Amino acid sequence: MTEVSPAARTALDALAADPTTATKLLFTGGIGSGKSTVLATARDELRRAGVAVLTRVPQPNESVAAVVIDDAHLLTDPELDTLTALAADPDATLVLASEPREQATGLRRLSAAIEREHARIALGPWPRAEVGRRLGITDSETLDHVLLATAGLPLLVDAVATAGWSAAHIVRNAGAALSDRLRRLDEPALSTLLLMSLSPGLGPADIAAALGVTAERAHTLVDRGYATGLLDTGYGSRFTAFVHDTAAALTGAVRHREIESALLRSQAETSTLSMGLALTLAEHGLRDELLAAVLTDHAQRTTDPGQSARMLRAAIEI
Repeated sequence: MTEVSPAARTALDALAADPTTATKLLFTGGIGSGKSTVLATARDELRRAGVAVLTRVPQPNESVAAVVIDDAHLLTDPELDTLTALAADPDATLVLASEPREQATGLRRLSAAIEREHARIALGPWPRAEVGRRLGITDSETLDHVLLATAGLPLLVDAVATAGWSAAHIVRNAGAALSDRLRRLDEPALSTLLLMSLSPGLGPADIAAALGVTAERAHTLVDRGYATGLLDTGYGSRFTAFVHDTAAALTGAVRHREIESALLRSQAETSTLSMGLALTLAEHGLRDELLAAVLTDHAQRTTDPGQSARMLRAAIEI
């Protein structure tokens, strides 16, 4: 069902109109944003015009007319350097898709080289009206359920297309699609996503302390977390919680609690544990005497009666 997004259509139309003229294009987006669909369309347009297309990094001195590569963020630095050199060739066509990993030096150099000719094309969620049109939904409440479970991300929107439009089926289908994609993450990246989906305020120092990694490694992991596109606060707290729950299910109950306990202790030791994060940890089921003590202390110091009652209730239930 997936179609090429409006954000990419103009560039692809220009490519189709004149496929033999060299061009440089970079499509960026997170998980489920439609990168692979866009690259497949570009590849097909070029081949339809008789242009020889290479879908891997060319070997030294290998003559190529067009290179089309998906998931460029997974390439090694030497491979990225080869593509950066190719981006400077006025006779070569280079079309890439990548997650927007801004801290990856080799990928950043490649992006800069391509953007000298053509600004990167960012892919993202469908707007509400587009989701409704694609799924044929006119009922506002049903569309609300779809957007809460998918945030408009093409991968997840496609997944709920046959959900039957009950809220439970929509969540189940979207969850299955997201889980399938998150299984591809390695353990450090999944653990980072688990933590970052708890609180938008967590940064590299927090991740380093909780996961016991170096500051440099934590910066890379946080960059990878944001590059998934799943942590955008504009998607709303319910979608962020959905991402967290999916990551938690893949992590496993024991490891999930170990990671959150480590976060609790590292935040408490540095006196950086916020009321919001403490409440979130408690309401997610973390049972820890230290958390109960922190909540009780916050409850005694806050001037908001409602917030105080909520924290005390959470502390008592631990």
